[in-house]
Amino acid sequence: MPLYNYTCSDCGEVFDLRHPYAEKNIQCVVCKSENIKKNLSKVLRVTKKCYNNKEKVGSKVVEAIEDGREELKKYKNIQKNKVYGKK
Repeated sequence: MPLYNYTCSDCGEVFDLRHPYAEKNIQCVVCKSENIKKNLSKVLRVTKKCYNNKEKVGSKVVEAIEDGREELKKYKNIQKNKVYGKK
């Protein structure tokens, strides 16, 4: 649900509320008055941060896959060399 900013005309309180777009009967959180005014929303500024990484995209994933392969090889060798006795 979106966040809306309101100002109460009776008590002057400025407050934020989350509610559906079609919500009716919105009241002030302090004085419970319905004489409120919706303020313009704040502008959301999104900036892209660039870092000078020398790593290629996905290098951590490839590294994790290789680690998993090594662990699997070790586990298979341990299981292959295990000797089971008859019960």
